[in-house]
Amino acid sequence: MLARRMFSQDIKVAIYRCLIGDYDTVLDELETVPGADYYLFTDNPDLVVRPYKTITIESEYSSPALTNRQIKIEVPKILDRYDVTLYADANIAIVGAVGRLIGEFIDSGADIGLFRHPYSSTLNEEAVHCIESGKVSESDVLQEFEYYSAEKITLRNPLSDNSVILRRKISDEMRDAMSYWFCLVRTFTARDQLSLPAVRSKYNLNEYFFDFSPRTRGNEYFIVFPHRKNISLIGYLGYAEYSARLCYKHFKRYFAYLKRSLVPDSI
Repeated sequence: MLARRMFSQDIKVAIYRCLIGDYDTVLDELETVPGADYYLFTDNPDLVVRPYKTITIESEYSSPALTNRQIKIEVPKILDRYDVTLYADANIAIVGAVGRLIGEFIDSGADIGLFRHPYSSTLNEEAVHCIESGKVSESDVLQEFEYYSAEKITLRNPLSDNSVILRRKISDEMRDAMSYWFCLVRTFTARDQLSLPAVRSKYNLNEYFFDFSPRTRGNEYFIVFPHRKNISLIGYLGYAEYSARLCYKHFKRYFAYLKRSLVPDSI
C-alpha cells in the first residue's frame, strides 16, 4: 500500500535495512513511501524482500552484529546521493505512513532524527538495565564511561532508541560523527544507545526527537518483531497482526480491481 508522501517530490529519500546471518526475519513492506528507494544490505544474495533492492555485502567482522551496526551507523556511500535516509532495524515492521515522519524531520531542519527510548529516561538507567539483563558486563560499562569522563565529554540527554534513524544528506562532519560512533561501538560495549549520547555532545549534532519510540506499543507507524532466537507467544501474535494487515491490504487491492473490471463504464 502506498503511504501518502508528506514532502516535496524533489527530495530524494532512501529507506534501508541490514540483515547479516539469520538473527531476524525481514518481511515484505506493508506500507511504502511513494518515490522512495528501498535497499536491503545482506550477506545472503538469495534474500528477496519487496520492495527492497538487495545489496550483497561481505561481513567485515567476525561478529554479524558488528557488521550490522556498521551499516546502520555509517550510512553506506551508495546512499550519498539521497537527501534523506531512513534506517530501520530488520525486526521493525513499517505499518503506517512514515512519509509523515520524514516530512516532519525535513521541516525540522535537523541533520539527524531520533526517537525517545521507550524504557529508560537516563543513560545510567539504561546502563543498569544492560548489565542486569546480561547484555554487557559492569566492568565494560565502567570502562566506557571512564573514557567519556577522561575525554571530558558531556553525555547528552534525552536517551534515544536507535532502531529507526533519519539522517539528512551526509555531510563530512556527519560522516566523521558516525565514524566516531562506530569506533566507540567497536571499542567498548557495542551497545549503540550507550555511546550515541557522547557522539551527539562531542559533535554538537543538530538533532530532532520524535516524542515516541518505534517500540511503543500501539504507535501507528511501527510494529516490533522479536529476534528469531527470542520468539514467544507475544512475538507470534505480532507476526499474526502483521500478516492480517498484509492480507487485508491484498484483499482490498483485489476487490478494487474487481470493482473496476466488473462495473461497466457509464454511458
